[in-house]
Amino acid sequence: MGLFALSITFQLIEIDSDGIRVLDSNFPIIPKIPLGFAKVQPTGIGSSLKDDHQPNINSGLTSGQLLNPTNATITTTLGSNSGGYWDATSPYVSKHQMSQWEDEVKPWSKKFPANRTTAMAYRDIPKEPGKRAKAAIIALVRNSELQDMLNTLKSFEGKFNSRYNYPYVFLNDEPFTQEFMDTISAHTSSETMFGLLPKDHWEVPKWIDQTEAQLSRIQMAKKGVIYASSLSYRKMCRFNSGFFYKHPLLQEFDWYWRIEPDVDFYCDLKYDPFIYMQENNKIYSFVIAIKEIRNTINNLWAYTIKYALDNNLNTTLLSYFTNDRGRGNDYNLCHFWSNFEIASLKFFRSDQYESYFQYLDKTGNFFYERYGDAPVHSLAAGLFLDKDQVHFFEDIGYRHSNIINCPEVKTDELKAKSTCQCPNLDEEGLRRAEWPCLGDWKEYEPRNMTNTDYRRILDNLSGHKKSTLFEVGSVGERRRYLNYLNLV
Repeated sequence: MGLFALSITFQLIEIDSDGIRVLDSNFPIIPKIPLGFAKVQPTGIGSSLKDDHQPNINSGLTSGQLLNPTNATITTTLGSNSGGYWDATSPYVSKHQMSQWEDEVKPWSKKFPANRTTAMAYRDIPKEPGKRAKAAIIALVRNSELQDMLNTLKSFEGKFNSRYNYPYVFLNDEPFTQEFMDTISAHTSSETMFGLLPKDHWEVPKWIDQTEAQLSRIQMAKKGVIYASSLSYRKMCRFNSGFFYKHPLLQEFDWYWRIEPDVDFYCDLKYDPFIYMQENNKIYSFVIAIKEIRNTINNLWAYTIKYALDNNLNTTLLSYFTNDRGRGNDYNLCHFWSNFEIASLKFFRSDQYESYFQYLDKTGNFFYERYGDAPVHSLAAGLFLDKDQVHFFEDIGYRHSNIINCPEVKTDELKAKSTCQCPNLDEEGLRRAEWPCLGDWKEYEPRNMTNTDYRRILDNLSGHKKSTLFEVGSVGERRRYLNYLNLV
């Protein structure tokens, strides 16, 4: 076992299979320690999702082995989850744990049936016949965002859901007011459900060093990073990364379409995106791809590569997220903007995704840094999916904040799918998504990445040929890494 320096001076530490050594080169915070509990087998059938839970990772999987290409359903390589429910044999969420969450939120869960009065308002919009997916429209929203949510609802109903009547699931970290529920349900012809988040889906885990997390927020704010000071934003990102798919109200569904307050939809959709995904073996989809702020995810790429290495993953999509057209070593910061996403809930309920999330969660960097759910979802797709399982809905016009997607090429194929009324970008101060990410996506040719690539990337990031380094720059950070050691 090597040395662990706990002096007040700046130290760098090397961790490998032999132990810990002090070194002298700068490198991002990337402790090897979380993989210690990633490799421990689950403690038994029905193990609950605890702060100190030790997930099981099936190593040696290839991207594409994850999903059955013939019917886009989760295969046994994803663990024991079947249908829309967590199975009692899952090492991550037991039926007992799900039952506890259900009991916790049940007093605050409300369902409103389809609104016939509202349906009359859309009587001139023809209903689309045919089959429906087991899908829901989901939104994480607060009572204070009622008007913004109504704006979204009006746009979304008019362009899509008044034809298809998929149910809505609204979630909140506080109980919804009666005014919010009554008003929302009066503005859609679909069934609406309102639910409270279980406390452990939202609150800061007990093993997070709150002082260190606060110092991190202060330091990030000094750099001018958006939402740098916000604890609730970090809670939201963590919830959307690893908990939304576990909410009791979503367990009957296999697919979801995420919407948010104050967004616009510009195209009348003439088909059902859920059915398109289901019938074309698509697992995840997006409309906007942009670059992340590097200061919020300093170490996410290094952790992801280390995860891939330690689990012997053979990926074909992860190289899209590298610089130099898939042959570089650094993260190009591209990610699918997750405020719009249509995706398979079975994918997020898979043991592979859950093990990756828990690995990231144990670093504490949803709070010590500001990991966003968008890059987490994107890199998970890179680890476990092939390009043809991820779909760019080019024909769906959409705005979030001041960034929009609207079809530029009016091909006959696009016209057949949707009719769009896009705003004038200059007049309204809008801009299209950054082209490099979308351009690279359209031109990307799948390229295998294996352990050889992961070792090369880590060697390049660390500046050393034999180990992974992490930086320890304060007493608080040293205390945090000692906590990591205690978890192994």
